[in-house]
Amino acid sequence: MRGDCSIRIGGLGFTAEQIAAAATARKLLSIELDLCNATYCHCKACAHQPREVLSFDQICGVIDQAAALEARRCILVDNAGESHPRLAELIAEVGRRGLEIELFTTGSGLGAAMALLLRQHNVSLVVEAESPSHLAATEALRAHGYGSPGAPRLAARIAINRDSIDALPGWWREMRSAGIEPYVQIMTPPSARDSALRKVSRDSDPAILPLPVFGERVGNQNHPHPGPLPEYDSTKLAAGRERGPEGTEIAPRQLRELFETLHQIDHDEFSREWENPPELTGRSCKRHLFACHVTPCGTIFACVGVTIPLGNIRDESLRVILDESEVLENLRAFDQRMKEPCLTCSKTADCYGCRGSAYQLTGDYLAGDQLCWKAEGIQIPPLPAPVGAMIPHGPAIRFVDRILSVGERTACTEFVVRPDSQFVDSDGRLDETAYIEMIAQSFAASHGFHLSADEQAMHRGMLLGVKDLEIRGAARVGERLLIDVRKIARFGDFGVVEGTVSRDDGTILASAEIKVWRPSGEAEKAMLV
Repeated sequence: MRGDCSIRIGGLGFTAEQIAAAATARKLLSIELDLCNATYCHCKACAHQPREVLSFDQICGVIDQAAALEARRCILVDNAGESHPRLAELIAEVGRRGLEIELFTTGSGLGAAMALLLRQHNVSLVVEAESPSHLAATEALRAHGYGSPGAPRLAARIAINRDSIDALPGWWREMRSAGIEPYVQIMTPPSARDSALRKVSRDSDPAILPLPVFGERVGNQNHPHPGPLPEYDSTKLAAGRERGPEGTEIAPRQLRELFETLHQIDHDEFSREWENPPELTGRSCKRHLFACHVTPCGTIFACVGVTIPLGNIRDESLRVILDESEVLENLRAFDQRMKEPCLTCSKTADCYGCRGSAYQLTGDYLAGDQLCWKAEGIQIPPLPAPVGAMIPHGPAIRFVDRILSVGERTACTEFVVRPDSQFVDSDGRLDETAYIEMIAQSFAASHGFHLSADEQAMHRGMLLGVKDLEIRGAARVGERLLIDVRKIARFGDFGVVEGTVSRDDGTILASAEIKVWRPSGEAEKAMLV
């Protein structure tokens, strides 16, 4: 995934008051567009069914919708091998709409003509730096005033890894001295569960399909369920020490020491002060409060790290997607919804950790940030997770064992049919009424998953009705069942949920739509009296 996941020492460009107002009104201050010079998109949402990329007019339509939501900045990500064929026209269209423009680029193709065009439209540039010595791409820009006082921002971005970390202080000084804003990017190492999912993608070619992400199914369209997940050592994930690609792994303490060094350089040598203290820098961008990421096909992500599809602008308006997103609703309420150790951290008012790291390493975008130096040694459990206290049902009537993934108003759970269940007959066949309970309890688990331990103790609800129940097959002892649920409507304390129950080979056994009631506030407390 390509996009703006860089650390900006100078701040986000918006005040705390502006960000808070945007979050409250569910509007935007910034929008990020990932451009693509290809026919089909290969974002995480297109892993199994690639969609055509947006047309030029559709991209302009997205910008119009963002402007209507009061966006002030448009970030164009054009760091593919070839630039978007109508990049110059797109820059002009963004400028005509009065938005500040920031372009992320590899620097290839930045000749004198393009540099002049960018300068005329007051475009800020972020050039990808493959190594600390990579400066050639900025020469044409500097010839047109970039890097000088009063010119648009010129920045260079480099990824922090084991090969670059020792050279970064020297590179930092070089950038500052040249009038170039230094950006750094922390690479999130792939998790053990990423590897597990890749192993069970039996019908895919890992050479051409993107790495699966949480909330997506692995397999082909006819058999979307991958079968049992391989076991893995969750303690590696919990400690944030699962190894990524060679050369990318950096310990949290090393990152903290690096930023303390960079802060000292800025303070002592360049008389520059940072918006956040060095120990918080790089862990909390809070983009989810005021921005979103748009992939080439029009899929909306909260950011480039939280790769849960919130919707697609071809299907719904940007306003509707941002307003109705459960993921964004939870992220806006980070001070109540974040999990430990982030929730009770003394820095919570200023930092909620990197949500992209949390999601990619655990499958839970609200989990504690394993890559934060303050979380070192603290166990942060990843998905899959036993439902435990997530639902109020006791073991005898429980029809969900684990929650596997949580997405945008969706969840996937599993249940293994056991011979000692009172709902299994003498032939080892599970009573069909259990299907309804599986769907209802999976919904309860998806809600309970986001609750604190105290909230889970008060977690109650009621199944009000069933509609369009269709039984297609029987489940038997020993079978692993996967339950997919999707919340399709909510009216106060009432909700409508659709669900399917399948074998792990993709065979659908049952589907239904259910109506549920989940008390909130005083009604919830009254049920416990």
